[in-house]
Amino acid sequence: MNTIPGNNSLAGSAVDTQSPTRPITLSEQMAIDNDAFYDTSGGGFATEASYQTKGTPAVMIRGMFERKPIISDVGPQFESYVPTFRAPNMEVNGAGHGAILVIDRKTWFVIHVERDSNGDTVMTLSQNDYGNSSTPTNR
Repeated sequence: MNTIPGNNSLAGSAVDTQSPTRPITLSEQMAIDNDAFYDTSGGGFATEASYQTKGTPAVMIRGMFERKPIISDVGPQFESYVPTFRAPNMEVNGAGHGAILVIDRKTWFVIHVERDSNGDTVMTLSQNDYGNSSTPTNR
């Protein structure tokens, strides 16, 4: 049996003390974390969406669809939400204004794109395309 050297309190226990052949890199750890966070199999938080930019075919991506509440400090209180979709940068490379997302059979248009320091892209969505000429035509 393996024991932890210098610690007799675990003597005789089956603790694996073998180190990996090499340390894991940060990018490998981020990929492992993304796979867990963006799990769409039912145990994770993510959902799948069809994603299309101008001149490209639609592809399936994983992400988090949220509706963040807008709270107004002035005037009457109206209930309003800002829909966003957070996805790994590698799945939405080149994301931009006018891209199309289809989430649960509902079409959304990307009106703002912001990349964060965690390797994710957050896209602000609208149900209106506002006549954007960059909207893909091959839906």
